[in-house]
Amino acid sequence: MPLFDRIAAFLMSQTELVDVQSAGAPAAGQVLTASGPTAAFWNLPAGGVNPFIANVKATASTSMSSMTDVLLTDMFLSPGAGNFILWFSCDVSNSVGSQSSIFSVYVNGVQVAGSERTRRATAANAQTAIAMSIYVPGVLGGQVVDIRWRVTNNSGTVTNRELTLMRTA
Repeated sequence: MPLFDRIAAFLMSQTELVDVQSAGAPAAGQVLTASGPTAAFWNLPAGGVNPFIANVKATASTSMSSMTDVLLTDMFLSPGAGNFILWFSCDVSNSVGSQSSIFSVYVNGVQVAGSERTRRATAANAQTAIAMSIYVPGVLGGQVVDIRWRVTNNSGTVTNRELTLMRTA
């Protein structure tokens, strides 16, 4: 059973007691930020979002017939510098059965080695899901991480897509 009459006044760092009592109560989305070796305050991260996760979603369908990699509409992020775990998923179909749609991760215009994933259509216009996760190290500030795709023949259509990057330590 929680003790409602107790308030944490301090957090212990590796070497010091950090005063958090004077920080007051946080507002939604705020994180505790050190203002010195023994004091902290509640602060909204830059941009008002979690600084470790970047995400983009799109539900509108997008179609193409390119047999070379092209940017998947709306599937790009500029997460800042760091190493990332990437998750991507979408629903995909091809206008002809037994043809494939191929997806890859790119950083600053260069395909990430080992990131290519293929989904073969089971029947003409049959929608299937594809999902991938991959470690993307060494992204520099200002670089763009994006998803590109191509088809082996005819045209492909993608809906319900989502790209998420989570910065690792």
